[in-house]
Order: sequence, then C-alpha cells, then structure tokens
Amino acid sequence: MSYYTYNDSFLWPFGTFSVIAFWVILIILMISIFSKSAKNKPQDRLQEPKKADEAMDIIRKRYAAGEINQEEFNQKKKDLET
Repeated sequence: MSYYTYNDSFLWPFGTFSVIAFWVILIILMISIFSKSAKNKPQDRLQEPKKADEAMDIIRKRYAAGEINQEEFNQKKKDLET
C-alpha cells in the first residue's frame, strides 16, 4: 500500500508555486544587488577632476575678460587645486 493517496494530489500546485516564488525572489534580489553595485562604479569618482577643469575654464575666461584681477585668479586657482 502506498503512503500517498489520491487525496494528497491537491497539494502539488503549492509546491510548484513555492519553487517558482523562490526563483523569482532570488532573481529580483540578484538584480537589486548588481544594480546597486553598478551605481558605485569607480568611474563616478573620476568625474570630479572634470568638474575642477570646468571651474578652471570659467576662472580663465573671467580673468581674460577682466572680471577678476591676477590676485583673485591665483587665489581661486589655488583653491581649486586643493
């Protein structure tokens, strides 16, 4: 005589659902972890010198236009280099 009877057959959809739910949750978790790590790339940190270069270009243009004098230019340049 078998341990399982025909009355236990109604439980199989729940087992299938739990396996599918497990894989869906695992995939969502992995996607969220990888997307967070992709946001913290070292390339994001390399953009700071670009901003300093843009600021230096602005200071050079202001100096060339006569908006600031040489002392101010040197001080702002020194501030940006630190």
